[in-house]
Amino acid sequence: MTFKSCLRVAVICAACASITPAMAQTPAPASPSAPAVKKAPKPGKKCKTLTGEMVFFGQEIPRNDAIKRLDEEVVAFRAKPGNEKAVESGRNVKCEIYISVLNEYLCTAEATLCK
Repeated sequence: MTFKSCLRVAVICAACASITPAMAQTPAPASPSAPAVKKAPKPGKKCKTLTGEMVFFGQEIPRNDAIKRLDEEVVAFRAKPGNEKAVESGRNVKCEIYISVLNEYLCTAEATLCK
């Protein structure tokens, strides 16, 4: 590690150390897309909720990566025997501020699949 990269890490750590609990709990701005409407699964169906999470700077990159990770989880779930015809009954993506000083967001994408 070079001196410059050590200095950057020290500056970031100093910024993180100055965060108060009130700053960390700052609400995120409203998401640009409305949440998906969830359909209620029929009684007797087996359902599973899959998630994809991502933490990164800004809001657009972690949102897209969370959706991409969720899509990978859905493909892996449907690849298992007996899950090929699983129907997605709801999808929701939300982003919350993770570290406000660094403009870091935690985005979570969820989908419910029923078979």
